[in-house]
Amino acid sequence: MAFTFNSTDIQMARKQLGFLGDYNVSIVSAEFKGLNKAQQEYFVLHLEVSDGNEKGAQLIHSFMDDSNAEKPFRYREINALISGIGGIQDGQSFELKDVATFLPNKKLAVRVGKFDKDFYKGKTIYKPQITNFAQLMSESKPDLSQPRPQTDSTPQAQTSVSDPFAGMTEPSDSAMPIDPFA
Repeated sequence: MAFTFNSTDIQMARKQLGFLGDYNVSIVSAEFKGLNKAQQEYFVLHLEVSDGNEKGAQLIHSFMDDSNAEKPFRYREINALISGIGGIQDGQSFELKDVATFLPNKKLAVRVGKFDKDFYKGKTIYKPQITNFAQLMSESKPDLSQPRPQTDSTPQAQTSVSDPFAGMTEPSDSAMPIDPFA
C-alpha cells in the first residue's frame, strides 16, 4: 500500500503532558511484569489523555501489590484505580496477571500532582507523576499555572542540581469548582 505524505499533518507519536492537573484518560495498554526484586507482583499502565488541550499526552504508571509486605501501602493505588474505572464489586478478587485482558480501553480520571526530576541519556527530564485516581469527569482540567519544568539538554546542568520546584506553589483546590478527588 502506498503512503501519501502530507506536510501539514505532522505530529510526534508521543505527546508529553505540559501541565499538572486533573485529566480524563484512557488505558491504552496494561502489561503484567511479574515479580519485582521484593517478590511482589506488579504491572504497568500506559494511559492517554482523552480530551482538552492535552489530548494525546502519554502517561505511564506502575502498580505494585505489596499487600503481603511488612508495611504495605502501594496496593492502595490498585484499589484507587479500580474504584476509578468501576465495574468490580467490593471484595471481588482478580489476578494481576490478567490486567492486560480487562484494563485496556477503560476510562477514568487521574490527578497529575507533580513532575519528578530525573536524568536520561545525559539529559534532565521531568516525568509526570499520577497522585490520585477517580471516576471520569465532564472534562479534563489542566492547571495552566503549573507547567512542566523546562528540560536542559546539556550534560553540564547535572553538576549543579537545584530544586526544580523552588518558587512553585501547590495547586489550590478552590481553583477547581468540583473536585472529583475529594
